[in-house]
Amino acid sequence: MASITTEEIRSSADKQPTDPDAGRPPICGELVTIPTSVAMTAVRYASRPVIDPTEIRNVRCTLQAHPTGDHYGFIVDTAEATSAWTRWNENAGPEIVLVLPDCPATDPEQNAACSEYESHGGGHTWQVDDPWDPAAHEQ
Repeated sequence: MASITTEEIRSSADKQPTDPDAGRPPICGELVTIPTSVAMTAVRYASRPVIDPTEIRNVRCTLQAHPTGDHYGFIVDTAEATSAWTRWNENAGPEIVLVLPDCPATDPEQNAACSEYESHGGGHTWQVDDPWDPAAHEQ
């Protein structure tokens, strides 16, 4: 997964979905820069042999938009069917790495797996609109 720069997120914050009739709720999109210590911890769990922690500095909450509660951001794939995530909220920044099982749900129409963690809140990846995901808006 490529790192997302703060400028890319901010410049696309007003981007609207390609299909305005999709009717899918938006993702949260809350952006955070993770501390080097969190990035280095996540790299220890990574499934790829070599990852530079500076490549994974900016993460965003891809859960369905939520007015309260914690934000969760994907950091890196770990072992088969698990990924490293971080969590933060309005009172505390990301200070922890959580290795969570992948959501087992699969889009029945496209046979694509959900990109969130197991038991996440809100809709599955294919049920929410992510304006930063070009694949979701291909015509």
